[in-house]
Amino acid sequence: MKNQIMTNFNELADHYEDHALKVFERQQDFWSDDEDMLDMFEGDYNDHLTVAHFVRQGLLDKARHYLWRMDTAAREECPDRVYDVLYPDHV
Repeated sequence: MKNQIMTNFNELADHYEDHALKVFERQQDFWSDDEDMLDMFEGDYNDHLTVAHFVRQGLLDKARHYLWRMDTAAREECPDRVYDVLYPDHV
């Protein structure tokens, strides 16, 4: 029998949202006088919240698809804990 790790998707999504907010706040501080960069990072933050929403709902295929379509730099901000659940073969 194959062992399965039980995942609390609400906790995982909370972790992702907290991480995304910290990254966004750090970017806001660094790029505070560049409106175009701030707009881009706000879009990235909203993309992360969308992925977190799919994770919270247990819609991992949608979360994977949405994450994969994100800009590479933004995608790399996905926390390892979340990435490992979305891509278990990667672990």
